[in-house]
Amino acid sequence: MADAWARAGKWGEAEPGNDEICVILMGSSMAPPEELAKSIAEQRRKTRGRRITLIPMDARNWDAHVPTDAPTLAKGLLARLREAK
Repeated sequence: MADAWARAGKWGEAEPGNDEICVILMGSSMAPPEELAKSIAEQRRKTRGRRITLIPMDARNWDAHVPTDAPTLAKGLLARLREAK
C-alpha cells in the first residue's frame, strides 16, 4: 500500500492542482479492514495536502475497503464491477 500511495502522490507533481487521485489496488486477497484503515491513515498523515484515495479490492469476490470520503465516481465504478460479477 505504501508503494502504491507514494507512486500516486507523484502523479501531477509537475503541475500540481486540485485533482483528486484515486487508485483501486486489486489483488487475490485483502488484509483485514483494521490493518487497511491503519495503513491508509498513516499514508494520509505523510502526504497532507494531496487528495489521494486508495481503495484495496479483493478481485476474487469484488469486496473492497472503500473509504467514506472516496470519490463518487470511484464508488459508482465499484458498484458496477460488483453488479457484473
